Amino acid sequence: MNKIKKKIEKLHEENNLEWYYKYHILVVEKIADDLNKEFGGDTKIIKLSALLHDIGKVFNKEPHNIEGAKIAEDFLEKEGIQKEVIKHVSECVKSHNCFDIIPKTIEAKIISTADALSHFNSPLFFAEFLFENKEKDFGKLIEIYQKTIEKDYKKKIQFDKIKKKYFPEYKLFKKMFLIES
Repeated sequence: MNKIKKKIEKLHEENNLEWYYKYHILVVEKIADDLNKEFGGDTKIIKLSALLHDIGKVFNKEPHNIEGAKIAEDFLEKEGIQKEVIKHVSECVKSHNCFDIIPKTIEAKIISTADALSHFNSPLFFAEFLFENKEKDFGKLIEIYQKTIEKDYKKKIQFDKIKKKYFPEYKLFKKMFLIES
């Protein structure tokens, strides 16, 4: 697993995304590990999915969840990972953003939730968001961020217990970004 993790880190470095790996991917990995301890799931699938959930962004492929799932499948196949594990990781990557595909397995729910929580937990998420969207005007960015926070809380957090726990952070973000006064 460490060899695979190093290769994923290297892919980020080669694409000038070391900061994204450090401040988003590793945060998602840590949160997913904590959620796995609480809710249970296949540790290998969760770890690989956390590390690869945004791999489509590394290669500027959109939609990043669908294209990222294909990249993850190819990458894991080359690494000799079992087909059943690859299938589950692919499903986690496809469903992590909760657009068209809703997480069904416990592992997919953990990854979706961990990704959402990383946006509340990582102090650099807003900076990351600004960087990813630097071509847009600031007012438009605030509007997009407001929608991101709403979607993260209302759709991506898959466990009621966690949603309840993060309600104070959600309310704070809503106040900070003028979603409500």
